[in-house]
Amino acid sequence: MLWARVEPDYFGVDLLRGASPASPAIIPPITAAEARALHSHDPVRTAAAWARHFAQALARSDRSPLAQGEWLLQPTLHGAERARMPLTLASDALARPAVDNLSWSDVMHGDCLPPVLLRTPSLAADGRVKAWARQTRAGLLPPVLLMWVSGLQAHVVLDGHDRLQAAVQEGTAVPVLVLLRHGERCVDEQGLARADAIADRSGDAAMTVEARNRLLLDLYTPARDVLPSRADLLRGGVDRWIAEVEAEAKQQGVEVGVLLGGVT
Repeated sequence: MLWARVEPDYFGVDLLRGASPASPAIIPPITAAEARALHSHDPVRTAAAWARHFAQALARSDRSPLAQGEWLLQPTLHGAERARMPLTLASDALARPAVDNLSWSDVMHGDCLPPVLLRTPSLAADGRVKAWARQTRAGLLPPVLLMWVSGLQAHVVLDGHDRLQAAVQEGTAVPVLVLLRHGERCVDEQGLARADAIADRSGDAAMTVEARNRLLLDLYTPARDVLPSRADLLRGGVDRWIAEVEAEAKQQGVEVGVLLGGVT
């Protein structure tokens, strides 16, 4: 499906995507009848209806990435104030090669990386892509389900590869729902020291009581926040990972030396 390795210098991550265009089948395929039934003229109600649909499907799935803890489905890209995925970002996602690199220097400059596909895009003439293109023109396209993976610093497409492609072919921004690990951020016990340091750096501009109180509340009050993604150990460890990468690379006829270099 997808193999990834963080670069030794931590400037990005190298990827190998599987060659198969088959759906990862994390949740059951969405039908046209479901798309019509869950659509509303109110975008907020539509997003809420699809969030319930995806939450129930993920909870029932044997291939769900859900783990213990709290999860959030939100209709915006993590780290961006966008209700839809821009067309340029969606196009970039579809154009990425099977052997790829995500540069984290883009993230440090505030850019959002293209979502990572879990399969090869379907052909433009594929029947399901055409069907979703018709739904797009009718304004009934269901959101693409993404998951924020902190280890990649990017979103991964869990469901909706053909919907993503249909939206791009129709030249429209893509509705999304993003799955995030969510929970309470611990109180920082060093908050007071940092508050004093900030006050000292303010120079002659004395910090008001109101400003100091606001700062202390921000530092000491538990807050809801996005948590790092979790992962399980691969049965067979590094040896199995290397064997899988080599087998997939041989099948595709691609060079993956950058992905395997130095792996032990």
